Amino acid sequence: MKKFLLLCLLCFLFVGLKAQTTIQAKVVDTNGLIHLYAVKDHFSMSKQIIGIIPIDEQGEFFVNLPLVTRPQRIEIHTELYKKYLFVEPNGKYEIVMRDTLGARLDVIEEPESKSNFLIKEATEMYTTFYQKCKGENGLNREMYFEQLPEFITALENKFEGKGNAYFQRLINSYIGQRKIELWIRTNKPNKADKLALDLINSMPVNYQETGYVQMIRFFHKTRLNKFGLTPTRRFGIMLSAADVHQNDTLKELAILDAYVNAIRFRWVDRSFLLEKLSELSKGFRLEDTQQMAQRIVKKYSQLIVGDPLPKMSFETVTGDSVSWSDFEGKLVYLDCFGTWCAPCVQEMKEMPPIVEKFKDKVHFVALSFNDTKEELRNYVKLNEYDWPFLFGGINEAAKNSLQITSFPTYILLNERGEILDYPAKRPRDPNFEKYLKRFIENEKVD
Repeated sequence: MKKFLLLCLLCFLFVGLKAQTTIQAKVVDTNGLIHLYAVKDHFSMSKQIIGIIPIDEQGEFFVNLPLVTRPQRIEIHTELYKKYLFVEPNGKYEIVMRDTLGARLDVIEEPESKSNFLIKEATEMYTTFYQKCKGENGLNREMYFEQLPEFITALENKFEGKGNAYFQRLINSYIGQRKIELWIRTNKPNKADKLALDLINSMPVNYQETGYVQMIRFFHKTRLNKFGLTPTRRFGIMLSAADVHQNDTLKELAILDAYVNAIRFRWVDRSFLLEKLSELSKGFRLEDTQQMAQRIVKKYSQLIVGDPLPKMSFETVTGDSVSWSDFEGKLVYLDCFGTWCAPCVQEMKEMPPIVEKFKDKVHFVALSFNDTKEELRNYVKLNEYDWPFLFGGINEAAKNSLQITSFPTYILLNERGEILDYPAKRPRDPNFEKYLKRFIENEKVD
């Protein structure tokens, strides 16, 4: 009898070990460690590490992921770039990673549901459609909305019944958002509201599922007419959107969404919002939303004036390693940006005369969060910028430590590397030079 039980246990363990999600990968252009992350929830966007694996001498890695218990998107980080892969329980994946394909990667093998292939097809369809509607000055909105019904029909015909339930919820959410866009444009807000609520209520509550959270956020966004409203009023309208929901889950998610938007886009003083959210969450009926609120408060807590920046080092575009201590002795104006960020690029154009005027008193330092060093090098060379540019890559730890929630973000440090102002004023601010002079003279501007 004991032998029989032991045999049953071994069989159980064997089946358990076999029934895991596995990834076999070839990594091009980099080596070192691979970090795999799953998103805890799509409101706080807090991440959970689910694996750390070394790349072997052949540039490959293999990993079992027993923690994958539902279809989800995971992030795969190398030291130079990050990629996204949609995985499902017990799925077998073979991929190739390189830094020339954006956030996507080459999927050689995946389960029959073909989620990655289908998502890639849908993304390419939208990219083609969007590019066709672009003019010299950006998106031609008249052309976009004129051709949107045809694009929606093409999506419905292409993906009807394709993939697994996860993909169907994702594509239905995306198609629903495009229909809502169109109906709002054609003055049918009630029709848009009904579709949004029908889609939300038809989906299982899943804070980690992209389609579900995107649909909730898009619904609240469409109820918010940003034109002519003060930032405080925008926040109030988003917050009031919670009242349309008939159950506690959606009400509390709506409240979280309003707070996250107000925090990220700085509509209202952040410390005030965090304090209010912390108090409010204690009255939430759901443990899940309480935990998400706590993660939001933790993630978006501001850097404190007077504290030193967390210790970290980065590479310059020329390959030298530097840390914050290398800039001590002068004020430091730190610009956290990405070359893919249009507002960042516009702000950067104001910098050359400012750098020239204040370079004896201030270190101007730009920290890029581009995917590759090559992108940063080409950008600096093309614009002939001659102050220090550091490569931050996809360093989530650095972004979290510097509390970067939107780009660009500016931080001003004193001669000892302690925070003088966060967020600091932007270069395009009409009072920027006056602001900088006051700090140089040890007089802070409110």
